[in-house]
Amino acid sequence: MKTAMNEEMSTSVLETLSLPGRQYQTGTKNQPTHILRAELKSVVRLWQAVLYNNVIPLTHTSDITISRAKLIFCILLQKDVDIATLISNEIHAIVLSKPSKSGAVRPLAFPGLITGLCKAKGVVIPQPLVPIRRKIDHVFVNARYYNPREFPWASRRSRPPPTYSQSPPQVTSPPVPPTEMTHLRHVQLQQAANHRGQLALHSYFYHYTLNQANTGGSLYPWPTPEQFQDAILWPGDGPVFSGGGGEPEQPHVGEQGQRFDAEVEEEGIDGGEDNEEGVEDEGSLSPTF
Repeated sequence: MKTAMNEEMSTSVLETLSLPGRQYQTGTKNQPTHILRAELKSVVRLWQAVLYNNVIPLTHTSDITISRAKLIFCILLQKDVDIATLISNEIHAIVLSKPSKSGAVRPLAFPGLITGLCKAKGVVIPQPLVPIRRKIDHVFVNARYYNPREFPWASRRSRPPPTYSQSPPQVTSPPVPPTEMTHLRHVQLQQAANHRGQLALHSYFYHYTLNQANTGGSLYPWPTPEQFQDAILWPGDGPVFSGGGGEPEQPHVGEQGQRFDAEVEEEGIDGGEDNEEGVEDEGSLSPTF
């Protein structure tokens, strides 16, 4: 692993371990030193976790140095790697290492291996054993070692978008009973008649005001009740159902209009008697409206 890399091997290691278009991080002499963890492929991150927990114990597992990059490169290409020698060298280096200058307590490397060797030599191991690190499973890998830059976001969606063979299904509403449709249509006709009546009344009052201002009291001719009903087209108080029943199909004025006509007729009779006596009120409206 300490063998210097030529340009061809350096390029091959970089293309195998990192994402496309990434480069080595270089030192002061412009020599490659490491690859950033953010630029490593997901499978390389996973092998980092395996090696750093079982072969090359490290507490800092962020970026990957050149020597460790060559080790993972050989593993990915399925080349022979002497793992036993690597572990032996790491244990030997730990034994020869000096205490930390800061006084910080260093974690014991290879806890599982050391525990197994002690147990093989007859050392009594207290029970139960407490796991030091989390188990490396798919949840742990997806949370800490998956590189979102390697795959597009769409590939991580939990459900693919629905596919339609021909065209999306059409949304249809339940059928409406004919009686309800008749009522709705009748209400629409009544609203339209009310709107026409409001416009007509506004027009009558507006022209009445203009004529009074221009002629000094000349009355604007108002329509008779029959003319007003013909203009408004009131559809009736109730809808007309097909097959009989309901109100007549022709427009009419309803019960209130009938009572109003009866009152007008009575007033007309009284007014006629007054006119016969020679009494005439020129400033009043027509008694028939």
